[in-house]
Amino acid sequence: MDTNNNTTFSETPKVIAKIWEAVDMINSEKKSTQEVMSETLKINIRPVPFQSTITIELGVTQNEHVIVRMTDKKGNILRLFGWHLIAGTNVTSISGLASLESGEYIIEVISHLGINIISKSITKK
Repeated sequence: MDTNNNTTFSETPKVIAKIWEAVDMINSEKKSTQEVMSETLKINIRPVPFQSTITIELGVTQNEHVIVRMTDKKGNILRLFGWHLIAGTNVTSISGLASLESGEYIIEVISHLGINIISKSITKK
């Protein structure tokens, strides 16, 4: 038996509780990061409704790398790409959407940390 171990079996629940406190703190920090990032990111998606192409305009206060994901309502990924944003306004287009069925789609902007910063619903004619 290791005599250097200072944790007794009866202290195990306390140790586990401290671990969960740390996990909760990390999760709350992620939410804070998400809130801060969404406050510094301005998004405009046009036209609404769209037919074959959409234009995404993102305004940021500092350089950052994001992932843009377009999904249908079932969560199927239709488009996915990385985008290096420079402080200011950044514009890109997603084309080749004419074959999509009419309905609702979702554009998500995800940070390089994997945090969903913004999620916008868009409609196809």
